Amino acid sequence: MPAKVAVIGEEEFILPFKTSGLSVFTAQRGEYQKLVRRLTREGYGVVFFEEELMGELSDILEEVKRSPLPCLIPIPRFQEKGKKRLAMTRLKEIIRKAVGVDIFLEEE
Repeated sequence: MPAKVAVIGEEEFILPFKTSGLSVFTAQRGEYQKLVRRLTREGYGVVFFEEELMGELSDILEEVKRSPLPCLIPIPRFQEKGKKRLAMTRLKEIIRKAVGVDIFLEEE
């Protein structure tokens, strides 16, 4: 059985994902770590989240760093281009781990 996929974040962030068929969830600030733990217990193997939650989810991100599942993937808010680039750095790490090479050829 394939892992379920979820998107978590503030309402305005998850709104575009509602029509994609993915499960979407929102929570109050300070409650997202609890939400991620619940989702992984319920069989969600991939959880996309907005970049701004990286600080709040830092403990979980460190815990699952070397595990194939759950895969926690940050998504940057594109309207805030160039803000922190933390999400892009994490995405590069995930892809490098999965593929074995850095497929991003851009200079930083």
